[in-house]
Amino acid sequence: MQVIIWLEVRPPKDPLELCVGQRQELLIRVNAFGGDSILRMGAARLSPGTFSATNSHPRFATLQKKENRPENYGIAEPYQGERYDIAGVRPGQGILTFKATVGDAEPASKQVAFKVSRCDYKVSTVQTFTTPSTFLAMTMDDVLIAVDETGQLSGTGAPDWVIRVHDLPCQVRASVSETHPVEMAGQITDEGTLDLDLDHADVSVRMAMRCPRLRGVSRTWTDTWGLSDRHVPFPGDGGAFSTIESRGVFRETMAITVEPVERQAVAFVGSGLLLASARMTTTSVSPAQVAESSPSVAPAVSPAPAGAELTFEVAGGPFDLLDPTIGLADQAGYVATLTTTFEGTVAGEPVSVSTTATLRVGPAGRELTLERAPDGPTSWRAELKGASYVKEGDGPCIAASTTVGGSLAQLSELAAELPPLFGASEAVSETVDDVPARRHTFDEASLLLATPAEASGDAWVAESDGRVLRYRSHVDAGPELLGDGVTGSRSVDYVLSTPERPPAIGLPADCPPMVDAPVLDDATDVVRRPGILAFRSTMAVAKAARSYTRQLRDKGWKPTFPAEVTKSTALLGFRKGKRDIAIVMGRRSGETRVHVAITR
Repeated sequence: MQVIIWLEVRPPKDPLELCVGQRQELLIRVNAFGGDSILRMGAARLSPGTFSATNSHPRFATLQKKENRPENYGIAEPYQGERYDIAGVRPGQGILTFKATVGDAEPASKQVAFKVSRCDYKVSTVQTFTTPSTFLAMTMDDVLIAVDETGQLSGTGAPDWVIRVHDLPCQVRASVSETHPVEMAGQITDEGTLDLDLDHADVSVRMAMRCPRLRGVSRTWTDTWGLSDRHVPFPGDGGAFSTIESRGVFRETMAITVEPVERQAVAFVGSGLLLASARMTTTSVSPAQVAESSPSVAPAVSPAPAGAELTFEVAGGPFDLLDPTIGLADQAGYVATLTTTFEGTVAGEPVSVSTTATLRVGPAGRELTLERAPDGPTSWRAELKGASYVKEGDGPCIAASTTVGGSLAQLSELAAELPPLFGASEAVSETVDDVPARRHTFDEASLLLATPAEASGDAWVAESDGRVLRYRSHVDAGPELLGDGVTGSRSVDYVLSTPERPPAIGLPADCPPMVDAPVLDDATDVVRRPGILAFRSTMAVAKAARSYTRQLRDKGWKPTFPAEVTKSTALLGFRKGKRDIAIVMGRRSGETRVHVAITR
């Protein structure tokens, strides 16, 4: 059987654009074409040393192969391919060349251009500071953060302040009498995170009190608020982050967004795989038809020379599981669990590790949890209402817009990480959670293992639509299959359930949800991100405050305090259910800027 192979690089960007000081993980996967179909070359068909990589211009970017940890080869987690880190060093461009050799097939190569640029970022924030007597709100719009050649960040923001004094027996007027810029500094670390420090100067508030009921009692004084500095970490491409912190009687809320001025190709690369693909047969098809049959991959391949082929001993049973994701797209909701366990030795040392991935899919979105034993960490990712959320261990929840090609549906369908089966046994009728099913037994011949190994397993598929209800496999192998210095047993257990009520997708308490609030009829430059809503209006502040109050009331929001409105500023508070929002308006350059932030 003649086999043609080609490489796929994720993220699929050419050229790959990086910022100076920014680090990006690359995944390189091998595809093979044999007969009339495409087959993902997973851990069962590859071994360490299959790949090589070169960089034409290392002075502009460094390329480093990541450590060959057990999970790289599908021991503790589903196989992802070879992983490399590219880091921007200084402005310039070059070519990365990746090569792979599989058996006797013609070696494959893939070139990816990269471009390193100086990239600036812009920061927008809404912060509120609350005491029993005062409510202080600060906004900053599109503050430019410059990045130098070493990845150091620096910038200065000019804050706009609005203050409200809570109802008191006497009349109190308050105004911010002295403001100072917010200094921002930080760096892009070697790990590709963007660490930003916000240095808040003190803010002085002038207070004027009159007591009509107490003749002659009036007083004017100045309060100075000492605001704490903030440290905020983001992935290299920024995102959205929000916090609500209480320190005694003082409460601070913050919603902040950070994004490149021109967004770069920094995709979330995590636990996901693309779809496993279909059956290997012996029909002869040209390389041009290979490219046509998989437009998303669009490989550039050359005809294999005569005699270049890989040989697999395929089982002779009647059942083939060509696409383990069959039937999932028709489900209103489901829960899939994939547990992968390894027991053996790595470099002579005993290792016992496992990963449990749980995917919950519902009409509103989906979420994926990865629990690693024995040492963790736990990773969590979700997509809900057009936003993508990521949380690693006890770290903060970071939100961003869902990227094209980077959604959970495209990267983390657990069934897609199950290897296809070829020639499994005849069906045995059974039930799985009261669902009529057919059980098929298989061994190493059904997995098309190209190296010596012993395997056994069972697959249960629904009689109604063929979806995989359960999949169990156990493989005993050595370094030829599992990687250099790795020997042991790898077990996989996949379970699919389809509850009557689709799963509800929720967010951890520290994740910034989307602000469920309307905008004014003449709103322009509308920005909706988790935790923050901003737009601009031509209305005067007073008119904008009245109009927006009507709209919020119509949507079920109720005021939490009387509106504070002046000629140039407005401060509104509303509640709906358990959610509080603050609306800050400010007049500048002939337009009213409106910021809406979640405060509870």
